[in-house]
Amino acid sequence: MAGSTRGGAGKVAVISSGLFGTVNGSAIANAVTTGSLTIPLMMRAGYRPAFAAGVEATASMGGQLIPPVMGAAAFIMAETLGVPYATIALSAAIPGVLYFVAVGVMVHFEAARQGLPVLPRAALPRLGAVLRRDAHLMAGPALLVYFIADGRSPLFAGFWALVVALLASVVRRETRIGPRRALAVLVDSAQNALPVALACATVGIVVGVVSLTGLGLKLASGIVGMAQGNLFATLVLTMIAALVLGTGLPTSATYIITSIMAAPALVQLGVPKLVAHMFVFYFGILADLTPPTAISTYATSSIAGADVWQTQWKAMMLALSGFIIPFSFAYDPALLLIDATVLHVVWRTLAATLGIVMLGAGLIGCLLAPTRSWERAALLGGAFLLIFPGAVSDLLGAACFAAVLVSQRAMKRRLTAPLRCGES
Repeated sequence: MAGSTRGGAGKVAVISSGLFGTVNGSAIANAVTTGSLTIPLMMRAGYRPAFAAGVEATASMGGQLIPPVMGAAAFIMAETLGVPYATIALSAAIPGVLYFVAVGVMVHFEAARQGLPVLPRAALPRLGAVLRRDAHLMAGPALLVYFIADGRSPLFAGFWALVVALLASVVRRETRIGPRRALAVLVDSAQNALPVALACATVGIVVGVVSLTGLGLKLASGIVGMAQGNLFATLVLTMIAALVLGTGLPTSATYIITSIMAAPALVQLGVPKLVAHMFVFYFGILADLTPPTAISTYATSSIAGADVWQTQWKAMMLALSGFIIPFSFAYDPALLLIDATVLHVVWRTLAATLGIVMLGAGLIGCLLAPTRSWERAALLGGAFLLIFPGAVSDLLGAACFAAVLVSQRAMKRRLTAPLRCGES
């Protein structure tokens, strides 16, 4: 699907981690499972070790943001809000896809900047042959998606998806799961569930104390007071609270605490309840990409043999759009499919996508050719104008993109041998 495109090895990492994330909400499991293949692949293709490790860590973390199986905190959110899990999954679909588009765009521009070669199609496996060989393995995930979309409980959907996956595995000897492997799966699953259960049990005590003392309402009022009723300042303070808590707590625990203490402050300012909870949910997850406790980067940097700190800063740069998208849907919930017409949703999605492309080009310093200082500034400024909603800001952001595009095309026409991003 992606191997013959520019930067194909990096895009393989993004796509595979995204798809793996749709059935596994664990960032560390995603990073280790797909990273053992994709990180060496990216390094052989010419990506620097820290960048390759950062790409895999960022893409693996995004698995918690993309439906149908998101992180454990998403299931807790559904219980907290008293809404079906399918509602949470549907609302998270567009922002989740935008997150992976953003990482893929940066991978593309980085490959163009380095002038990495494109693999010939003859060197790639045939998609049809792969699907004919392994299509039966999709039976379990397909049933999982169907049951969740049909409104069944996650427990019901997960149980029958596992049963079907187990039965489908016997079709071929290479994929068959015998009693010993099935037992290993059950043991691993129980071990993975324990940290979440312990976090929820421990945080339950905190929730009880907060509820009995009224601390949650006081903190919410304090945040609103510090921000003096300004929505942007309240969003920033809420983001900081989630990121600070997330440095020492699992995602589920971070979400539970911030949803009780910080989300009410946003609700007081008129932000819909689901939007407020999705906002703190996003930053509870992104806290796992911020130094010094970005857990998935330790695994990916070890596989790549890269410096952990360099990997963490690369991962933060690649995930920058993830830090901006929540602000976008906090101001306009159309990206979450809330209170918006189809036309409005399409417009906001296209504007946010163009903004993400501009953000990637500005950060990497490459579009059609190496960007000059003013072009880079215009791309970054236009990106923020497009990602934040508003008709005027959308038009100004599109104008910035058009100006840079015209400038780069004119520069390429003036040169006898047009520059590519990997040349100087």
